[in-house]
Amino acid sequence: MPNRVEITSKVTVNLDRVFKAVMDDSFKTQIVNEFYTLADPYVPMDTGDLATTTNITPEFVEYSVPYAHYQWEGKNLRSGGELNYNKEKHAKATSHWDKVFMDMEGDKFIKYVRDEAKKRLKGG
Repeated sequence: MPNRVEITSKVTVNLDRVFKAVMDDSFKTQIVNEFYTLADPYVPMDTGDLATTTNITPEFVEYSVPYAHYQWEGKNLRSGGELNYNKEKHAKATSHWDKVFMDMEGDKFIKYVRDEAKKRLKGG
């Protein structure tokens, strides 16, 4: 019986380079902006200042009104008690709106990210 020699080889794929090519700052900003748009119905609304006074970066949406953190936590700015959100303008308004949105409609957002990443990989 002839001697068998097994040969193996290891190929290393540098995915960081691929991810960096696809996930540049303009793409990340586009994705964060879409998240902001899709999650907006979950953001509490009275005058609209909370939702419209934002800074969208490649990493996050910053709600920059002084009371934004209290709205996100669901706490009254003065008393610290729980907030009861007016649902007249945004029926889905809630605290921790980013998390609730992802629990309720995250599949829609993930599909958007996948579709846009595919377009970029194809050069579109």
